[in-house]
Amino acid sequence: MFHDWLKKLHSKSNNAPSKQLYSIDRPDESREYLQAWSMTGKHLQSLFNRYNHLLENPYIGFCWMRSEIISPTFDSMNFRYKNRAFSILIDFVSEVSSSPTDMQRKRWRQLMSHIPEGAKSLQISVCESNDMIPCIFPIREDDMSPLSSDWNLYDTRTGKKINPTDVADDSPRRISEWELLNFGISVVRNHLRDRGYHVLSYTDAPGIMPQLWFEDEHGNKNWVQVIVNRPMEITDLSSTVANEYKGYIAGVSILPTDGEKVLYRSNPAEIEFKGLQVVT
Repeated sequence: MFHDWLKKLHSKSNNAPSKQLYSIDRPDESREYLQAWSMTGKHLQSLFNRYNHLLENPYIGFCWMRSEIISPTFDSMNFRYKNRAFSILIDFVSEVSSSPTDMQRKRWRQLMSHIPEGAKSLQISVCESNDMIPCIFPIREDDMSPLSSDWNLYDTRTGKKINPTDVADDSPRRISEWELLNFGISVVRNHLRDRGYHVLSYTDAPGIMPQLWFEDEHGNKNWVQVIVNRPMEITDLSSTVANEYKGYIAGVSILPTDGEKVLYRSNPAEIEFKGLQVVT
């Protein structure tokens, strides 16, 4: 399940160097998680639509940064609104009753979370390194409904409710390294699909390489290392990726427009990508 992937990624991130190398496979999620994931996306999208149609500037509206199930990963999905980015972990919660000591005393009820603490720590770590807000989207385990009818977002660190419209504003906020990588991977994925290749899987988890696997016109599996706004330096994958797979490097440039020096969230950007380069 999704939480198992998070536990594995968290465990490896504590014992590995700065870069981790994986052969990426599609996640095998449970039916319950897939149902919860779909419901979460629809719930949030309905709220996005409600607010976005009131905005004159489409760049600052609610938009998904990632709305697909991937692995390895640090969250379930994520989105941006104005100058803030929000990371979401889906959590199944159940109400449990307990009696402190005296059976005659009134029983009290509390919510029990099913997300491992390591998964929450991983999400918080990535978010704090990339100026994102880590959120929990709790879903009742008994009837698969959101815990609350509004945004249903709770700060992973404090448990306090979060309303994105109260948090975000129009002040400039620099785009993070993770957002640049996520955007760059999207550029490369679109490039592959435009050429008729089948994208097998991808990840935007920090430090995981290669980020992309695809199948070419001959049915061969290939990997891609995506580099954004950095020199084209190849990571040695020989110890983790079999020689039978062909590798590519994809350099993507994502820069501010109009001669600006800093790229801020919700601002337009100039994108340059000249295609894949074979790794020999």
